[in-house]
Amino acid sequence: MKFLKIVSSIVFFGIILLSFLLYARINDTLPVYRGIIIEKNIFWATRIQFINLLTYFAILILGNSVLRYEEFKKSKVVAVSLILTVMCKSIIEFVSLFYNAWLNNSVAILVPTLIIGLSIALYHSKYILKSKRWKNIKFNFIEKIVLSIIGIAYIAINIPSLMYVMLNK
Repeated sequence: MKFLKIVSSIVFFGIILLSFLLYARINDTLPVYRGIIIEKNIFWATRIQFINLLTYFAILILGNSVLRYEEFKKSKVVAVSLILTVMCKSIIEFVSLFYNAWLNNSVAILVPTLIIGLSIALYHSKYILKSKRWKNIKFNFIEKIVLSIIGIAYIAINIPSLMYVMLNK
């Protein structure tokens, strides 16, 4: 599990770094939401990667909380499947920034990736989800603060997108 965390952290930070380094090669127009495009700038080029990074951090915190719950034998499977799902999503979205064909068809790859990853996590989480055992999973004070910061950052990074969509309808 520790190896996966190290590798996935390198992948996520590497993708963000590559987004900055390869900015000139990114498509001239980028999607804000499906069907709505905008001219390329550094914010729009890295927005999705930062959202994926925030999601990754939230999954790591959730994974640590689930791993502390000792009655749950398949906690590693759930954590690994969620991390791999977000990592695959991030890689697919990063590659789609450079190729119009990928950009237009990335949903056809993303949806099955997300469905498979989340299905695996939910299937192995049924022990916790069927009863009230999920109440036994506790977050410590620091995790609650970090999750709150992640939530605020997620909202803040999406406000420009919402404003753009609302103003350009």
